[in-house]
Amino acid sequence: MRINTTISVVLLTLAAGVAPGQTAPYRVVNGQTDSDGFPISAARICVGSANTEQCYSPPAPKPPSPPFGLNATATDLKLATGVSLIVFTAESSIGGSGSLTNIALLADRNGQLIDLLPNITVTNQSEYRFWNLPAISGMPILTTADFVWGQVETHFSSHRYRITSYVYHKQGGRYVQLDEYITQKRYAGLDDANEIKVLEPEKATILHRLRSPSR
Repeated sequence: MRINTTISVVLLTLAAGVAPGQTAPYRVVNGQTDSDGFPISAARICVGSANTEQCYSPPAPKPPSPPFGLNATATDLKLATGVSLIVFTAESSIGGSGSLTNIALLADRNGQLIDLLPNITVTNQSEYRFWNLPAISGMPILTTADFVWGQVETHFSSHRYRITSYVYHKQGGRYVQLDEYITQKRYAGLDDANEIKVLEPEKATILHRLRSPSR
C-alpha cells in the first residue's frame, strides 16, 4: 500500500499592525485521526486574533489519500528586506513506502489567505528550496527536485531528478513555472541515504538556467 504525504508550504504577508520583521500571531492545529492514526481531517494554520482569525487548510488530495492532517509545523522565513514569512507543512499517510507532497504558498489579501502557487505535487523522494535572487524576482523562487523512476530502477534506488523552478508573476499575482529539466546524473534514493540531496549539487546549473534568457 502506498503512503501519500503532502507538505504545504505557506508564505504569509504581514498583517496590519505587525512590526516589520515580525509575523502575525498564528496557531497550528493537526487534523483529527482515526483509530489507526490516519488523518480524517486536514491540519490548519490560523492567523490573527479570535475576532479576525483567518485559517488555511491544504486542499483534499485525490482518493484514496486521506486529508493532509499529520505533523503540522510552521516556521518563519525571513527575507533580506526584514519581512518574515511563514512556512507551513502537513502530512497525509495511509501506510506503505510511497508519499506525495503538495506545496502551497499563501498571501494575506484583504484578510483572506490566498494560494499563490499552481497545483504542485511531489513525492517523498523530493527536495525543495527557496532561492533569494533579486536580479530575477523580488519574491523567493521555489525550486523542487523529484525523482524520475526508470524502467530498471527500484523505488528507493538511485534516480535522475526533475528540477522545477517557480517564480512570482507580478502582473498575474501568482507564481508560474519558470524552468524545468531532468538531471544528467543519478542521485541516491532512500535505500542509500537518509534524505534526498539534489539541489545543492545542481545549484550551479539551476542558477545558470534561471539567469539565462534563452531557457
